[in-house]
Amino acid sequence: MKGTKRMKRRKTSSEQGQSLVLLTLMVVALIGMMAVVVDGGFGFTQRRRAQTAADAGALAGARDLCENNGVTAAITRARDYAVTRNGASRADIAINDGIVTVNTFIDYDTFFASVLGRPQMTVAATAQAGCTTPTSGTGVMPIAWACRPPVGVVGTEDCAVEFGTIDTPGPTYIIMDTEKLANDLFCQNPPNSGKPAGTLDCDLNNDGIDEVLAGGGRSWMDLNGGGIGANDLMDWITGGYPGELSVHTWFAEQTGAKTSAFQAAKTQVGNIVIMPVFDSYCVGNPQSACPAAYHGEDQVVSVSSSSPVYFHVISFSVFKVTCVFDGNGVKGNKYPCPGRQLAQTTNPSIPKNMKSIEGYFIEGYVPGLTGNGGGINGGGGIDAGAYTINVLR
Repeated sequence: MKGTKRMKRRKTSSEQGQSLVLLTLMVVALIGMMAVVVDGGFGFTQRRRAQTAADAGALAGARDLCENNGVTAAITRARDYAVTRNGASRADIAINDGIVTVNTFIDYDTFFASVLGRPQMTVAATAQAGCTTPTSGTGVMPIAWACRPPVGVVGTEDCAVEFGTIDTPGPTYIIMDTEKLANDLFCQNPPNSGKPAGTLDCDLNNDGIDEVLAGGGRSWMDLNGGGIGANDLMDWITGGYPGELSVHTWFAEQTGAKTSAFQAAKTQVGNIVIMPVFDSYCVGNPQSACPAAYHGEDQVVSVSSSSPVYFHVISFSVFKVTCVFDGNGVKGNKYPCPGRQLAQTTNPSIPKNMKSIEGYFIEGYVPGLTGNGGGINGGGGIDAGAYTINVLR
């Protein structure tokens, strides 16, 4: 009997040991579950913080690129927004072809995982944003200028233009005259060549780039195909076209832009406007009249008039209006706009009462432009100085 009692006591002790092991395993499992639930949930929150920081850094860096502040400034700004302003522990930043890539990391202390030997964990996130050429725009002024490829070059390239900034004027450009294209004054092509005969010397400072945009270098545009009247044109000039315009679209010229249009343009003096950019024009519907210039992705905003001139919009530019001459107030050789006065002095064939808009082009980002036409340094879109910001990843 005594032996039997001793055996029972050993069995009870063994069972107690097994229970302790099971309890220990259960506690470890519970801690593991809590680590998954609590630390995992907290880690998910930190992962979202890391993604927010990466997005903010990439967008901030892309904006600096769009504002032409340079790569070094863009990297500094991206790190500031990722780390200082949005709480990333650290950030790796790379810029290539106008695309800003930001990898962020957040280190955080664990609650239950520390018991399992993981006192600290790290989450990471990646974002990319680009300073790209736009593919659409709203609030656009219904006047376009030409960005054509060099003579003998197939396809389009970045527009040859010198830029200023919002606060620092660049070279003055003069958008001149109101005649129909067939009766217009045209610029020498190439600049300073004297050819074709009878054309204007539009390169006022002899740098190989035309500063006078005349004839085939500019056009008022019928942006909705409705055969707009003077009041519609004036509304679009003062307030911008209310619809959205897309690149690779052919628009007809708006003829007969008289004094009222230039008087409306006077309200824009000192303002920044968005202008369409075209690379070719066609007399008649381009689908039938100019099949070599018409591409599969193109659209045509048709008008009912016979044999209109259509212009192919391929990008957008930003222009600061500094002076408008509406044809009134001419007295002797005195003109209210200095750029126009220089143009008329260089080209006495320009009529004294010919109307003009002058200002300078700006390279950078402005609201109203959207879409992703490709990196500004990596190709894929026509770079006319106007940029937009896109989250790419």
